[in-house]
Amino acid sequence: MKKLLLSLSACFSLMFASNAQTTIFQDDFESGTANWSLNVGGSGQNNWVINNAFTGNLFTSTPTQPGGITNSPESQYLHIYNASACTSGDCQAVFLAASGGDRTAEMANSISTTGITNVSLDFYYLCNGEVSATYGTVDYSTDDGLTWLNTGVEYAGVATWTQESISNPAWDNQANLKFRFHWIESTTGSDPSFSVDEVVVSGMGAANDITTNSPSQMAWCYGTTITDQLDFTATGTYNAGNVYTAEMSDAAGSFAAPTTIGTLASSASGSLTINISIPGSMPAGSGYRVRVVASDPATVGTDNGTDIEIYPETSVTLGTYTDVCVYTPFFPLTGGLPTGGTYSGPGVAAGSFDPAAAGTGTHTITYSYTDGNNCTYSTTETITVDDCLSLGELDNLDFKILPNPVSESFSVESITPIESVRIMDMHGRVIQSYVEGGAYDVSTLSEGVYLVQVALAGQLKTTRLVVR
Repeated sequence: MKKLLLSLSACFSLMFASNAQTTIFQDDFESGTANWSLNVGGSGQNNWVINNAFTGNLFTSTPTQPGGITNSPESQYLHIYNASACTSGDCQAVFLAASGGDRTAEMANSISTTGITNVSLDFYYLCNGEVSATYGTVDYSTDDGLTWLNTGVEYAGVATWTQESISNPAWDNQANLKFRFHWIESTTGSDPSFSVDEVVVSGMGAANDITTNSPSQMAWCYGTTITDQLDFTATGTYNAGNVYTAEMSDAAGSFAAPTTIGTLASSASGSLTINISIPGSMPAGSGYRVRVVASDPATVGTDNGTDIEIYPETSVTLGTYTDVCVYTPFFPLTGGLPTGGTYSGPGVAAGSFDPAAAGTGTHTITYSYTDGNNCTYSTTETITVDDCLSLGELDNLDFKILPNPVSESFSVESITPIESVRIMDMHGRVIQSYVEGGAYDVSTLSEGVYLVQVALAGQLKTTRLVVR
Protein backbone atom coordinates (compact mmCIF):
# COMPACT_ATOMS: atom_id res chain seq x y z
CA MET A 1 0.00 0.00 0.00
CA LYS A 2 2.85 2.34 0.74
CA LYS A 3 4.36 1.82 -2.69
CA LEU A 4 1.02 2.54 -4.32
CA LEU A 5 0.73 5.86 -2.52
CA LEU A 6 4.22 6.84 -3.61
CA SER A 7 3.49 5.94 -7.23
CA LEU A 8 0.23 7.94 -7.14
CA SER A 9 2.19 10.86 -5.78
CA ALA A 10 4.64 10.54 -8.66
CA CYS A 11 1.82 10.54 -11.22
CA PHE A 12 0.34 13.62 -9.52
CA SER A 13 3.76 15.28 -9.76
CA LEU A 14 4.19 14.50 -13.44
CA MET A 15 0.70 15.72 -14.24
CA PHE A 16 1.38 19.16 -12.83
CA ALA A 17 4.96 19.32 -14.15
CA SER A 18 3.95 19.00 -17.79
CA ASN A 19 4.01 22.73 -18.36
CA ALA A 20 7.29 23.43 -16.53
CA GLN A 21 9.08 20.11 -16.18
CA THR A 22 12.84 20.39 -15.69
CA THR A 23 15.28 17.52 -16.08
CA ILE A 24 17.86 17.77 -13.31
CA PHE A 25 19.81 14.56 -13.86
CA GLN A 26 19.72 11.72 -16.35
CA ASP A 27 21.91 8.72 -17.14
CA ASP A 28 21.35 5.84 -19.56
CA PHE A 29 24.70 4.26 -18.53
CA GLU A 30 25.96 4.27 -22.12
CA SER A 31 28.94 6.35 -20.98
CA GLY A 32 29.98 3.97 -18.19
CA THR A 33 30.56 4.72 -14.52
CA ALA A 34 31.32 8.47 -14.61
CA ASN A 35 28.17 9.45 -12.68
CA TRP A 36 28.38 6.69 -10.06
CA SER A 37 30.47 5.36 -7.21
CA LEU A 38 30.05 1.57 -7.13
CA ASN A 39 30.40 -0.82 -4.18
CA VAL A 40 31.59 1.73 -1.63
CA GLY A 41 31.71 -0.20 1.63
CA GLY A 42 29.34 -3.10 2.25
CA SER A 43 30.08 -6.80 1.88
CA GLY A 44 29.10 -9.91 -0.03
CA GLN A 45 30.05 -11.90 -3.11
CA ASN A 46 27.80 -9.88 -5.44
CA ASN A 47 28.76 -6.45 -6.73
CA TRP A 48 27.43 -3.63 -8.88
CA VAL A 49 28.75 -3.36 -12.44
CA ILE A 50 27.86 -1.42 -15.59
CA ASN A 51 28.03 -3.37 -18.85
CA ASN A 52 25.78 -4.92 -21.51
CA ALA A 53 26.03 -8.60 -20.44
CA PHE A 54 22.60 -10.27 -20.82
CA THR A 55 23.21 -13.93 -21.70
CA GLY A 56 23.52 -16.48 -18.90
CA ASN A 57 25.37 -19.76 -19.04
CA LEU A 58 24.31 -21.87 -16.04
CA PHE A 59 21.91 -19.27 -14.69
CA THR A 60 18.94 -17.35 -16.05
CA SER A 61 19.65 -14.80 -18.79
CA THR A 62 18.64 -11.20 -18.16
CA PRO A 63 15.46 -10.38 -20.16
CA THR A 64 15.92 -8.01 -23.09
CA GLN A 65 14.88 -4.40 -22.63
CA PRO A 66 11.77 -2.65 -23.98
CA GLY A 67 11.96 0.05 -26.63
CA GLY A 68 11.80 2.91 -24.11
CA ILE A 69 15.38 2.24 -23.04
CA THR A 70 18.22 3.86 -25.02
CA ASN A 71 20.01 1.36 -27.29
CA SER A 72 17.66 -1.45 -26.27
CA PRO A 73 17.24 -4.41 -26.32
CA GLU A 74 20.68 -5.04 -24.76
CA SER A 75 22.17 -1.70 -23.79
CA GLN A 76 24.64 -0.79 -21.05
CA TYR A 77 22.89 -1.02 -17.66
CA LEU A 78 23.62 -0.98 -13.92
CA HIS A 79 23.20 -4.36 -12.26
CA ILE A 80 24.37 -6.89 -9.68
CA TYR A 81 26.68 -9.66 -10.84
CA ASN A 82 28.87 -12.33 -9.26
CA ALA A 83 32.56 -12.27 -10.20
CA SER A 84 32.93 -16.02 -9.55
CA ALA A 85 30.02 -16.85 -11.82
CA CYS A 86 31.41 -14.53 -14.49
CA THR A 87 34.39 -16.85 -14.91
CA SER A 88 31.89 -19.47 -16.13
CA GLY A 89 30.22 -17.07 -18.55
CA ASP A 90 27.44 -15.75 -16.27
CA CYS A 91 28.39 -12.04 -16.26
CA GLN A 92 24.85 -10.72 -16.35
CA ALA A 93 22.63 -9.96 -13.35
CA VAL A 94 22.78 -13.17 -11.32
CA PHE A 95 22.08 -14.20 -7.74
CA LEU A 96 24.65 -16.64 -6.41
CA ALA A 97 25.53 -16.20 -2.76
CA ALA A 98 26.33 -18.54 0.08
CA SER A 99 25.87 -15.79 2.64
CA GLY A 100 24.25 -12.38 2.99
CA GLY A 101 25.47 -9.19 1.33
CA ASP A 102 24.94 -5.44 1.13
CA ARG A 103 26.09 -3.28 -1.83
CA THR A 104 25.28 0.25 -3.06
CA ALA A 105 25.62 2.20 -6.31
CA GLU A 106 25.72 5.87 -5.30
CA MET A 107 25.60 9.08 -7.36
CA ALA A 108 29.15 10.38 -7.61
CA ASN A 109 28.01 14.01 -7.27
CA SER A 110 25.08 15.61 -5.55
CA ILE A 111 22.46 17.53 -7.54
CA SER A 112 20.66 20.77 -6.72
CA THR A 113 16.88 21.06 -6.72
CA THR A 114 16.87 24.61 -5.40
CA GLY A 115 13.77 26.37 -6.70
CA ILE A 116 12.27 23.10 -7.94
CA THR A 117 9.28 21.24 -6.48
CA ASN A 118 7.58 17.90 -7.13
CA VAL A 119 10.95 16.25 -7.66
CA SER A 120 10.65 12.69 -8.94
CA LEU A 121 13.02 9.80 -9.58
CA ASP A 122 12.21 7.65 -12.63
CA PHE A 123 13.98 4.51 -13.78
CA TYR A 124 13.55 1.11 -15.38
CA TYR A 125 14.33 -1.92 -13.22
CA LEU A 126 13.93 -5.65 -12.71
CA CYS A 127 14.69 -7.66 -9.59
CA ASN A 128 13.61 -11.25 -9.00
CA GLY A 129 15.44 -11.98 -5.70
CA GLU A 130 13.07 -12.96 -2.90
CA VAL A 131 10.43 -10.77 -1.26
CA SER A 132 11.46 -9.54 2.22
CA ALA A 133 14.76 -11.46 2.00
CA THR A 134 16.77 -10.59 -1.08
CA TYR A 135 15.73 -7.34 -2.74
CA GLY A 136 16.68 -3.84 -3.95
CA THR A 137 15.82 -0.45 -2.48
CA VAL A 138 16.32 3.23 -3.28
CA ASP A 139 17.95 5.49 -0.70
CA TYR A 140 18.39 9.26 -0.71
CA SER A 141 20.52 11.84 1.07
CA THR A 142 20.00 15.58 1.43
CA ASP A 143 23.46 16.26 2.89
CA ASP A 144 25.72 15.07 0.05
CA GLY A 145 25.79 11.46 1.27
CA LEU A 146 26.61 11.97 4.96
CA THR A 147 23.34 10.36 6.01
CA TRP A 148 20.95 8.17 4.03
CA LEU A 149 17.21 7.53 4.24
CA ASN A 150 15.23 4.75 2.60
CA THR A 151 12.22 5.43 0.35
CA GLY A 152 10.41 2.47 1.93
CA VAL A 153 9.95 0.53 -1.33
CA GLU A 154 11.39 -2.98 -1.73
CA TYR A 155 12.02 -4.25 -5.25
CA ALA A 156 11.69 -8.03 -5.57
CA GLY A 157 9.64 -10.59 -7.48
CA VAL A 158 9.81 -8.60 -10.72
CA ALA A 159 11.43 -10.61 -13.52
CA THR A 160 10.73 -8.27 -16.48
CA TRP A 161 11.79 -4.69 -17.14
CA THR A 162 9.39 -2.30 -15.40
CA GLN A 163 9.29 1.49 -15.33
CA GLU A 164 9.14 3.05 -11.87
CA SER A 165 8.49 6.64 -10.75
CA ILE A 166 8.69 7.79 -7.13
CA SER A 167 8.67 11.22 -5.47
CA ASN A 168 9.06 12.73 -2.03
CA PRO A 169 8.56 16.35 -0.81
CA ALA A 170 11.85 15.99 1.06
CA TRP A 171 13.63 16.13 -2.29
CA ASP A 172 12.35 19.62 -3.15
CA ASN A 173 14.56 22.69 -2.76
CA GLN A 174 17.67 20.75 -1.79
CA ALA A 175 21.18 21.99 -2.52
CA ASN A 176 22.92 18.60 -2.12
CA LEU A 177 20.55 15.78 -3.05
CA LYS A 178 21.84 12.29 -3.86
CA PHE A 179 20.28 8.93 -4.71
CA ARG A 180 21.64 5.42 -4.51
CA PHE A 181 20.48 1.95 -5.45
CA HIS A 182 20.88 -0.52 -2.61
CA TRP A 183 21.16 -4.32 -2.98
CA ILE A 184 20.39 -6.35 0.18
CA GLU A 185 20.61 -10.14 0.07
CA SER A 186 20.00 -13.14 2.28
CA THR A 187 21.18 -16.67 1.59
CA THR A 188 18.23 -17.42 -0.69
CA GLY A 189 16.87 -15.81 -3.83
CA SER A 190 16.74 -16.21 -7.58
CA ASP A 191 18.19 -14.40 -10.52
CA PRO A 192 18.10 -12.10 -12.34
CA SER A 193 18.91 -9.77 -9.48
CA PHE A 194 18.64 -5.97 -9.18
CA SER A 195 19.11 -4.25 -12.60
CA VAL A 196 18.58 -0.54 -13.36
CA ASP A 197 18.57 1.65 -16.49
CA GLU A 198 17.38 5.07 -17.78
CA VAL A 199 17.62 7.02 -14.52
CA VAL A 200 15.99 10.48 -14.64
CA VAL A 201 15.53 13.04 -11.85
CA SER A 202 13.12 15.84 -12.75
CA GLY A 203 10.88 18.39 -11.11
CA MET A 204 8.64 21.37 -11.61
CA GLY A 205 10.20 24.78 -11.42
CA ALA A 206 11.33 27.72 -13.47
CA ALA A 207 11.68 26.44 -17.02
CA ASN A 208 15.24 26.58 -18.30
CA ASP A 209 15.72 29.44 -20.70
CA ILE A 210 18.64 31.39 -22.17
CA THR A 211 18.45 34.95 -23.47
CA THR A 212 21.42 36.06 -25.57
CA ASN A 213 22.56 39.66 -25.88
CA SER A 214 24.25 41.14 -28.94
CA PRO A 215 28.06 41.34 -29.04
CA SER A 216 29.61 44.79 -28.77
CA GLN A 217 30.69 44.65 -32.44
CA MET A 218 27.79 44.30 -34.88
CA ALA A 219 29.63 44.84 -38.20
CA TRP A 220 33.19 44.31 -39.39
CA CYS A 221 35.34 43.74 -42.46
CA TYR A 222 35.73 40.36 -44.12
CA GLY A 223 38.93 38.61 -43.04
CA THR A 224 38.92 40.17 -39.56
CA THR A 225 39.01 37.85 -36.54
CA ILE A 226 36.73 39.26 -33.86
CA THR A 227 37.54 38.70 -30.18
CA ASP A 228 34.73 39.82 -27.91
CA GLN A 229 32.55 38.93 -24.93
CA LEU A 230 29.00 37.66 -25.30
CA ASP A 231 26.64 38.32 -22.38
CA PHE A 232 23.63 36.10 -21.76
CA THR A 233 21.11 35.32 -19.04
CA ALA A 234 20.34 31.71 -18.07
CA THR A 235 17.28 30.89 -15.97
CA GLY A 236 16.42 27.55 -14.41
CA THR A 237 18.67 24.81 -13.04
CA TYR A 238 21.73 23.41 -14.82
CA ASN A 239 23.57 20.26 -13.82
CA ALA A 240 27.21 19.71 -12.91
CA GLY A 241 29.17 19.22 -16.12
CA ASN A 242 26.95 21.59 -18.10
CA VAL A 243 28.65 23.53 -20.90
CA TYR A 244 27.26 26.74 -22.36
CA THR A 245 28.17 27.11 -26.05
CA ALA A 246 28.02 30.35 -28.03
CA GLU A 247 26.98 29.71 -31.63
CA MET A 248 26.91 31.86 -34.76
CA SER A 249 24.40 31.27 -37.54
CA ASP A 250 25.09 31.35 -41.27
CA ALA A 251 24.73 34.58 -43.23
CA ALA A 252 20.99 33.97 -43.60
CA GLY A 253 20.42 33.60 -39.84
CA SER A 254 20.05 29.78 -39.88
CA PHE A 255 21.44 27.67 -37.02
CA ALA A 256 21.11 24.39 -38.97
CA ALA A 257 24.93 24.10 -38.99
CA PRO A 258 26.14 26.72 -36.49
CA THR A 259 29.74 27.79 -35.93
CA THR A 260 30.97 27.44 -32.34
CA ILE A 261 32.57 30.73 -31.27
CA GLY A 262 33.07 30.11 -27.53
CA THR A 263 32.26 27.86 -24.56
CA LEU A 264 31.79 28.21 -20.80
CA ALA A 265 31.79 25.18 -18.49
CA SER A 266 29.40 26.13 -15.69
CA SER A 267 26.25 24.99 -13.90
CA ALA A 268 25.52 28.54 -12.75
CA SER A 269 22.50 30.51 -13.89
CA GLY A 270 21.84 34.25 -14.01
CA SER A 271 23.89 36.85 -15.88
CA LEU A 272 26.91 35.17 -17.46
CA THR A 273 29.58 35.92 -20.08
CA ILE A 274 31.35 33.80 -22.69
CA ASN A 275 34.62 34.86 -24.31
CA ILE A 276 34.09 34.48 -28.05
CA SER A 277 36.32 34.43 -31.13
CA ILE A 278 34.71 34.77 -34.56
CA PRO A 279 37.08 33.55 -37.33
CA GLY A 280 37.97 35.87 -40.19
CA SER A 281 37.05 33.09 -42.64
CA MET A 282 33.32 33.62 -42.05
CA PRO A 283 31.75 34.56 -45.43
CA ALA A 284 30.42 38.06 -46.00
CA GLY A 285 26.74 38.55 -45.24
CA SER A 286 24.26 40.79 -43.46
CA GLY A 287 21.97 38.33 -41.65
CA TYR A 288 24.16 36.69 -39.01
CA ARG A 289 22.81 36.02 -35.49
CA VAL A 290 24.36 34.60 -32.29
CA ARG A 291 22.85 32.48 -29.52
CA VAL A 292 23.86 30.42 -26.47
CA VAL A 293 22.86 26.78 -25.88
CA ALA A 294 23.34 24.57 -22.80
CA SER A 295 24.28 20.88 -22.74
CA ASP A 296 22.81 19.63 -19.43
CA PRO A 297 19.93 19.87 -19.51
CA ALA A 298 19.83 20.54 -23.24
CA THR A 299 18.52 24.09 -23.65
CA VAL A 300 18.48 26.17 -26.83
CA GLY A 301 18.55 29.89 -26.17
CA THR A 302 16.97 32.62 -28.25
CA ASP A 303 19.23 34.49 -30.66
CA ASN A 304 20.33 38.07 -30.09
CA GLY A 305 17.44 39.45 -32.16
CA THR A 306 19.49 41.81 -34.35
CA ASP A 307 21.35 41.10 -37.59
CA ILE A 308 25.14 41.13 -37.60
CA GLU A 309 26.97 42.07 -40.81
CA ILE A 310 30.31 41.04 -42.27
CA TYR A 311 31.18 43.48 -45.06
CA PRO A 312 32.20 41.99 -48.42
CA GLU A 313 35.85 42.04 -49.46
CA THR A 314 36.94 44.64 -52.05
CA SER A 315 39.20 43.20 -54.77
CA VAL A 316 42.46 45.16 -54.99
CA THR A 317 44.97 44.70 -57.85
CA LEU A 318 48.35 46.18 -58.79
CA GLY A 319 50.15 45.93 -62.15
CA THR A 320 53.69 44.59 -62.51
CA TYR A 321 56.77 46.85 -62.56
CA THR A 322 59.80 46.73 -64.83
CA ASP A 323 63.37 46.86 -63.52
CA VAL A 324 64.86 50.33 -63.05
CA CYS A 325 68.36 51.72 -62.69
CA VAL A 326 69.43 52.94 -59.29
CA TYR A 327 70.11 56.38 -60.81
CA THR A 328 66.67 56.68 -62.41
CA PRO A 329 64.88 59.77 -61.01
CA PHE A 330 61.92 59.14 -58.71
CA PHE A 331 58.72 58.51 -60.61
CA PRO A 332 54.99 58.17 -59.72
CA LEU A 333 53.67 54.67 -59.00
CA THR A 334 50.59 53.60 -60.96
CA GLY A 335 48.49 50.52 -61.64
CA GLY A 336 46.60 50.20 -58.34
CA LEU A 337 42.86 49.47 -58.64
CA PRO A 338 40.41 50.67 -57.48
CA THR A 339 42.03 54.06 -57.85
CA GLY A 340 42.42 56.33 -54.89
CA GLY A 341 44.52 54.01 -52.72
CA THR A 342 47.97 54.49 -51.26
CA TYR A 343 51.39 52.99 -52.05
CA SER A 344 53.99 52.03 -49.48
CA GLY A 345 57.33 50.27 -49.33
CA PRO A 346 61.08 51.03 -49.49
CA GLY A 347 61.81 54.22 -51.40
CA VAL A 348 58.12 55.18 -51.60
CA ALA A 349 57.03 58.69 -50.61
CA ALA A 350 53.92 60.64 -51.61
CA GLY A 351 52.99 58.00 -54.19
CA SER A 352 56.36 58.07 -55.99
CA PHE A 353 59.29 55.66 -56.02
CA ASP A 354 62.87 56.80 -55.56
CA PRO A 355 65.30 54.06 -56.75
CA ALA A 356 68.27 55.71 -55.07
CA ALA A 357 66.44 55.83 -51.73
CA ALA A 358 65.35 52.21 -52.04
CA GLY A 359 68.79 50.98 -53.08
CA THR A 360 69.66 48.07 -55.31
CA GLY A 361 67.72 44.82 -54.90
CA THR A 362 64.14 43.60 -55.16
CA HIS A 363 61.60 45.56 -53.12
CA THR A 364 57.95 44.89 -52.25
CA ILE A 365 55.51 47.63 -53.13
CA THR A 366 52.14 47.51 -51.31
CA TYR A 367 48.97 49.09 -52.65
CA SER A 368 46.22 49.62 -50.04
CA TYR A 369 42.65 50.70 -50.68
CA THR A 370 40.01 51.71 -48.11
CA ASP A 371 36.41 51.22 -49.26
CA GLY A 372 33.17 52.91 -48.23
CA ASN A 373 32.79 50.59 -45.21
CA ASN A 374 36.18 51.77 -43.93
CA CYS A 375 37.60 48.33 -44.73
CA THR A 376 41.18 48.32 -45.98
CA TYR A 377 42.45 45.66 -48.38
CA SER A 378 45.86 45.49 -50.05
CA THR A 379 47.99 43.67 -52.58
CA THR A 380 51.72 43.64 -53.42
CA GLU A 381 54.08 43.56 -56.36
CA THR A 382 57.87 43.72 -56.57
CA ILE A 383 60.16 46.22 -58.25
CA THR A 384 63.86 45.52 -58.86
CA VAL A 385 66.49 48.23 -58.72
CA ASP A 386 69.83 47.32 -60.35
CA ASP A 387 73.16 49.15 -60.39
CA CYS A 388 73.22 49.54 -64.20
CA LEU A 389 76.82 48.25 -64.51
CA SER A 390 76.15 46.06 -67.54
CA LEU A 391 78.23 48.21 -69.98
CA GLY A 392 81.75 46.91 -70.45
CA GLU A 393 82.84 50.37 -71.55
CA LEU A 394 82.45 51.62 -67.98
CA ASP A 395 85.56 49.74 -66.83
CA ASN A 396 89.06 51.20 -66.50
CA LEU A 397 88.12 54.82 -67.14
CA ASP A 398 91.03 57.30 -67.25
CA PHE A 399 88.86 60.44 -66.94
CA LYS A 400 86.48 61.86 -64.36
CA ILE A 401 83.23 63.85 -64.67
CA LEU A 402 82.61 66.57 -62.11
CA PRO A 403 80.06 67.09 -60.65
CA ASN A 404 77.97 63.95 -61.03
CA PRO A 405 74.99 64.19 -60.47
CA VAL A 406 74.79 67.59 -62.18
CA SER A 407 72.09 70.21 -62.73
CA GLU A 408 73.74 73.01 -64.78
CA SER A 409 77.11 71.99 -66.31
CA PHE A 410 79.94 69.51 -65.84
CA SER A 411 83.62 69.27 -66.77
CA VAL A 412 85.82 66.33 -67.78
CA GLU A 413 89.19 65.84 -66.11
CA SER A 414 91.73 63.74 -67.99
CA ILE A 415 95.51 63.59 -68.50
CA THR A 416 94.86 62.61 -72.09
CA PRO A 417 93.71 65.36 -74.49
CA ILE A 418 89.94 65.36 -75.00
CA GLU A 419 88.89 65.26 -78.64
CA SER A 420 85.07 65.34 -78.24
CA VAL A 421 82.25 64.75 -75.76
CA ARG A 422 78.78 63.37 -76.56
CA ILE A 423 75.73 62.91 -74.34
CA MET A 424 73.46 59.98 -75.20
CA ASP A 425 70.29 58.50 -73.70
CA MET A 426 70.32 55.00 -72.21
CA HIS A 427 69.49 53.56 -75.63
CA GLY A 428 72.59 55.10 -77.22
CA ARG A 429 70.91 57.93 -79.10
CA VAL A 430 73.05 61.09 -79.26
CA ILE A 431 71.37 64.08 -77.59
CA GLN A 432 74.19 66.67 -77.47
CA SER A 433 77.74 66.88 -78.82
CA TYR A 434 80.63 69.04 -77.68
CA VAL A 435 84.01 69.60 -79.35
CA GLU A 436 85.59 72.02 -76.98
CA GLY A 437 86.78 71.52 -73.50
CA GLY A 438 85.76 73.39 -70.38
CA ALA A 439 82.24 73.33 -69.01
CA TYR A 440 79.59 71.29 -70.79
CA ASP A 441 76.09 72.77 -70.39
CA VAL A 442 73.24 70.32 -69.53
CA SER A 443 70.71 72.84 -68.17
CA THR A 444 68.28 72.10 -71.01
CA LEU A 445 68.22 68.35 -70.36
CA SER A 446 65.40 66.66 -68.45
CA GLU A 447 66.20 64.93 -65.20
CA GLY A 448 67.40 61.41 -65.73
CA VAL A 449 70.35 59.10 -66.33
CA TYR A 450 72.45 59.65 -69.46
CA LEU A 451 75.61 58.22 -71.02
CA VAL A 452 78.64 60.46 -71.55
CA GLN A 453 80.97 59.29 -74.34
CA VAL A 454 84.43 60.87 -74.40
CA ALA A 455 86.94 60.55 -77.30
CA LEU A 456 90.49 60.32 -75.93
CA ALA A 457 93.39 59.81 -78.33
CA GLY A 458 91.20 58.02 -80.82
CA GLN A 459 89.47 55.85 -78.21
CA LEU A 460 85.80 56.13 -77.12
CA LYS A 461 85.08 55.65 -73.45
CA THR A 462 81.66 55.88 -71.74
CA THR A 463 80.32 56.51 -68.24
CA ARG A 464 77.01 57.54 -66.64
CA LEU A 465 75.79 61.05 -65.94
CA VAL A 466 72.87 61.82 -63.65
CA VAL A 467 71.05 65.06 -64.38
CA ARG A 468 68.91 66.49 -61.59
